[in-house]
Amino acid sequence: MNLSDYNTLAGSFNPIGYGGATAVPEPASLVLFVLGLILHAAGTGYRRN
Repeated sequence: MNLSDYNTLAGSFNPIGYGGATAVPEPASLVLFVLGLILHAAGTGYRRN
């Protein structure tokens, strides 16, 4: 890596972020949410009648 590479990278740096990047939740958060729902339903004694 030489100085021209550094200048190219530093010139295109955007501290706010890039337009195409969107926040995507990681899969573990969905698994924890579903597990929480199951445990909550089990704790409240949910039964289908």
